Amino acid sequence: MSTVDEFLASGIYRDRRGRYWEACKVAECREPGEWWNYHDMARNGGRHLTITQMRLLIERDHHRDVCPRLSACNGHPVPSVLAPFEWGGRDFEVYAAWENATCTFEQSLPAAMEAARALVVKP
Repeated sequence: MSTVDEFLASGIYRDRRGRYWEACKVAECREPGEWWNYHDMARNGGRHLTITQMRLLIERDHHRDVCPRLSACNGHPVPSVLAPFEWGGRDFEVYAAWENATCTFEQSLPAAMEAARALVVKP
């Protein structure tokens, strides 16, 4: 299996750190489509991720093999925040490399980081 959708359809995924993730059965789920890492059960009752967070985790894992570095990557699967001095502007630029992502400009770093977080959790 090689695509994110194939991994999600299989219901099981081993991440780059060796942790096994499994799609929750109905009785185990807090939310429909949730995934959980059962190796963390002893420490914190298992770690749960939404389907959107799981998709991002898989995309990031697979992207690490081909990514030259953040500043040179045009297809990075996480939002980026550029400081004004990096590109000669006055505001912080927030953008994502994935399809149909919008670019926004924020006046402060906290606002820019919040806008980047919003891009990740957006359904």
